Amino acid sequence: MPFSWAGKEHSGQASAEQKEQSERKLQELRQKLTDATTRELTIAQQTNKGRIYIISNVGSFGEGVYKIGLTRRLAQERVDELSSASVPFKFDIHAVIETDNAPALEYKLLKAISWDENKQDKSPQRIFPGEFG
Repeated sequence: MPFSWAGKEHSGQASAEQKEQSERKLQELRQKLTDATTRELTIAQQTNKGRIYIISNVGSFGEGVYKIGLTRRLAQERVDELSSASVPFKFDIHAVIETDNAPALEYKLLKAISWDENKQDKSPQRIFPGEFG
C-alpha cells in the first residue's frame, strides 16, 4: 500500500539503490563506532603514563624535606604551578622519572619511604623528611 512521506509517494519498498545506500551508511556508522571505541581505549591506556617528580623547597619546608608527586604534563609545568600557588619560594627539581605506569611507581616509591596512606593527616601533598641523592 503506497504512503506519502515528505511530500512524496512511496510504495513501502526500498529500491536496490536505496538498500545499497543504507548499507553504505550502516557500514560507515559501524566504522565510526569502531574508531571511537579504539580512540577511547587508547586514551584510557595512556592515563597511566606520566612523570614522577621529586622536589624540595628549602625556603618553605627546610633542609631535607622532599615532595613526591605525579603529573601527566611536563614536570616543570607542574612544579611551576606549585611554586606560584602554594608556597612563597620556588621548588627545586631533584628527579623526574617518565614511566608507563606512574600511579604504580608513585605508590612503590611512597611505600619505600614508609609513607602511611592511612595517617590521620589526609594531605595529598606527600611531603616527607629524608635524604635524597
